[in-house]
Amino acid sequence: MVFGLSPIELVVIFLVVTFGSTIQGAIGYGMALVVSPVLLLIDPRMIPAPLTVASILLVILVIVRDRQAVDFFGLKWAMLGLILGIIAGTFILSRFSSDYFAIIFAILILVAVAISATGVHFPPRKPILTSAGIIAGLMGILTTTPGPALALVYQDAPGRQLRATLSGFFIVGTIFALISLSTIGRFGLQEVMLALILIPGILIGYLLSSRITSIVDKGYTRPLVLTIATLSAIFILVSQLW
Repeated sequence: MVFGLSPIELVVIFLVVTFGSTIQGAIGYGMALVVSPVLLLIDPRMIPAPLTVASILLVILVIVRDRQAVDFFGLKWAMLGLILGIIAGTFILSRFSSDYFAIIFAILILVAVAISATGVHFPPRKPILTSAGIIAGLMGILTTTPGPALALVYQDAPGRQLRATLSGFFIVGTIFALISLSTIGRFGLQEVMLALILIPGILIGYLLSSRITSIVDKGYTRPLVLTIATLSAIFILVSQLW
């Protein structure tokens, strides 16, 4: 037994983290959608801090691979919103039930996907980037799924730019999120040790993703962004209303 986890549970964790990391490494986000439900079922201690810690390694690897495509202008304004969203999310998490807030943001994501499906786009301008950053910060703290808001803004960008910019966003976002979680006693040595269990799956998933990015970039980026955003919102709604 490792941290109270059986060998079968460890194998399941490895497989699901590998799959989730492959998706995020190829598209730019989506790991939390795949991994969070399984980790919650196996061991709720894995959410949110351990998964957040482990994901730092993945986003670093992705941004190093695709670093030349980072949109620094968009990243700057999204970061401003992110900080505000994390502060607000931490306050909500420490004083109120996060359930209703998670439902509201999930509905907002579904509305944004529906609007995008009609052909309306969200150009990466200052107000939109900042607003997306705020929503991402709130969702990262309250639901562990920060990606959909900013991914919708970059849904028409080349695959490399989407992956690199979101990864840069996630690097700073996860650091701020962990600092915020530590202030309310939700991040410490135990969470770091639990995160180590996830690392093998992260590494294998990254290697697999590097083999399929060329396929994803042949016109599949936008459909996949919209699909994962929809599934993320549905998962949040089901988990909160079940």
